[in-house]
Amino acid sequence: MLAWGAGPSASGKSIAGHISIVTNDGTYVSHFPDGYHALNQDVAVYGRPPDLAINIPLPSESVASAKARDLLNNDNDWTVVNDCADDVQKILQAGGLPGSGYISIINTPNLLIENVSPSNYPIQGK
Repeated sequence: MLAWGAGPSASGKSIAGHISIVTNDGTYVSHFPDGYHALNQDVAVYGRPPDLAINIPLPSESVASAKARDLLNNDNDWTVVNDCADDVQKILQAGGLPGSGYISIINTPNLLIENVSPSNYPIQGK
């Protein structure tokens, strides 16, 4: 998972921050209101690389990658209940991450990071 914190960004102020995911096969999922972004677009929006990178090994990496590709091909609607954190959570759940049930109707990057207990995984960044 890659995460950008809330606050100043190159495109204005981010209220909740942003979270995305790169699966084992290199599929990148980053859901914004205007559609899906590539990593370089996310870096441009925030004006910096991700603040955190969390490596989460999944029991079924291939299923997570398949879910990521499915979202990119079939899920273009963005709402407060279908946003960046929801997409990352769907991919983690598909890959079999224990304890990744929905934590809130309105999911945020910070809630998702807290939910997957990042202290159990290698974290790079601030």
